Amino acid sequence: MEYCPVCKSEVKDSMSTCPVCSSDLSQEEKSEWKSIGSIEDKISADYAEETLKSYEIPVVIISRSGFFGAAGLNLNPFHTKTSGLFNVMVLKDDEEEAVEILNMILGDTFIAEDN
Repeated sequence: MEYCPVCKSEVKDSMSTCPVCSSDLSQEEKSEWKSIGSIEDKISADYAEETLKSYEIPVVIISRSGFFGAAGLNLNPFHTKTSGLFNVMVLKDDEEEAVEILNMILGDTFIAEDN
């Protein structure tokens, strides 16, 4: 998955300019984001986001809760019996450090993805 380095919008490999902010998308400027795991509650997700930002690690938290998708509402999904999940995404270069930090501060609340 590729993202614009300026506005963080998703872009395709073949694009030379961002369709949202018109930034130049040369290969050197594109950033590859990676999903590193999930968190089950919004309070922990907010804490994880603030902690990673304090370590100067760019992070995007995507809500997978219920009908409202990425709106960030703390709703339980209506189609499963599990609690709402918040997906954690960081730049690929920061993956290892971010996983270590989240394991340290959240413990079992953070569910790291198997790589």
